[in-house]
Amino acid sequence: MSLDARVVTRIGNVEVDVVIACAPGETVALLGPNGAGKSTVLRSIAGLHSITAGHVSIAGDVVDDPSRDLHVPPERRRIGMVFQDYVLFPHMTVRQNVEFGPRSTGRDPAPAGRWLDALGIAELADRRPRELSGGQAQRVALARALATDPRLLLLDEPLAALDAATRIEVRGRLHRHLAEFAHGTVLVTHDPLDALVLADRIVVLEDGHVTQDGPTAEVAAQPRTDYLAALLGVTLIRGTARAGIVTCNTGGSLVTSGTAVEGPVVVLVRPQAISLHLEHPEGSARNVWDTTVTTVDLHGDQVRVGLAGPPSLVAAVTPAAIADLGIAPGVRIWASLKATDVAVHPA
Repeated sequence: MSLDARVVTRIGNVEVDVVIACAPGETVALLGPNGAGKSTVLRSIAGLHSITAGHVSIAGDVVDDPSRDLHVPPERRRIGMVFQDYVLFPHMTVRQNVEFGPRSTGRDPAPAGRWLDALGIAELADRRPRELSGGQAQRVALARALATDPRLLLLDEPLAALDAATRIEVRGRLHRHLAEFAHGTVLVTHDPLDALVLADRIVVLEDGHVTQDGPTAEVAAQPRTDYLAALLGVTLIRGTARAGIVTCNTGGSLVTSGTAVEGPVVVLVRPQAISLHLEHPEGSARNVWDTTVTTVDLHGDQVRVGLAGPPSLVAAVTPAAIADLGIAPGVRIWASLKATDVAVHPA
């Protein structure tokens, strides 16, 4: 495993006790509200915050174990870390920032230069951080982290400093880079879209404890707490877009309202956008299908209804609609979804 840890510590009034693991090539998102302990867990893994119990093992090496009075300092943990505000050295050029890691540990900095090409920032090599856009600075910070040849990558709100338009582009680019990283990545975020697009698995933290842990699509479709259901509010589907139609990886297809995005995509559908009917519906919806109800779960004042598909989606309706339509697991029903309600993001 790239990471095997149990972090037991305290931050303010919050007692943190979190078990987290990350396999090679896997991206795990720590998702939760402010004050839940996400950044504390990340900093503990990095060695920047002390744990009182538990352990941290990176690529098979134990780097923290209070019971054995063992604490390996951050610079010897073989981690790469990208902070929320990137923390680039302002007096250094882009190249010097990227080469800093290997140079500080006495290694040859020259090979680190390949990350300039890999992340498309070679033409920025002689610029200083003040001359970079937010997206460029994010790529430089990622290159600097990867230049240390880490066995674990830690990302603390890596997109939070970007404006909305830049986030869309950088999010897609970051997803591609993480998919090519051979070791594990732990991403801290409070933005559900970042977690849904970037992560293979989501670990949900509330009040210092894990309330849900599972594959991204499963967590999005079946949130176990009211907080998570309200936060996510979407179903995630991966697929391939061509000419306004997304062929879903799990079967079926969805018609979208645009053709600007082509190739691998992540589709997000709000459960509230799906309408349920006893008979084939009339109207303008481009996506209409006959399906079977798989689950019925009450969350607050809404009921989430799982639909077998393909594609498998979740609808959100009122308790009154459940009674009116006779909805229950195993019941056949018609569903409809407008093309304008299918949100497509590059993967």
